Amino acid sequence: MDRFEMVEKLREKTRVSYEEASDALEKCHWDLLDALLLLEREGKVHKENEPQPQSEKKACPAGVTLLLRGIVQAVRKLNAVQLLIKKSNEVQLELNLTTVLLLLLLSFWGVVVVAVLAMLFGCRFAVAGLSFDASVNDALSKAGKFLQNVIKPGSTHKAEE
Repeated sequence: MDRFEMVEKLREKTRVSYEEASDALEKCHWDLLDALLLLEREGKVHKENEPQPQSEKKACPAGVTLLLRGIVQAVRKLNAVQLLIKKSNEVQLELNLTTVLLLLLLSFWGVVVVAVLAMLFGCRFAVAGLSFDASVNDALSKAGKFLQNVIKPGSTHKAEE
């Protein structure tokens, strides 16, 4: 067994740092058993169920953990809300809000142009999954009717809802 393997074996058994294991082996002339006994005498050996010393842990800072939890919660809530694209009261496309926000971030003006064109061709937007769906859907319906009236002023054609 080469020296690197000996250090790793000692680390595995004692759960000490690489430097501590290497130093102990050097002091004991690379005798694994003597190095193990030396580390035990010095009180550096950690049992399996004992937590590792703070220097060995690789935990995220509390702020980062809190931020990541917040992002996960936000994505879950956004995934629960659907944007429905309807034509003649029949759902043509359903997108969760996470997808919609990503599309807006990647190509804002492209999404705006596509949304306006969809409204011009009789598509209507609705939201499902919010506690205030009715007010949001009323506003979206009014926007679609307004756009239809701008294109065809005085038209008796009633826009689909």
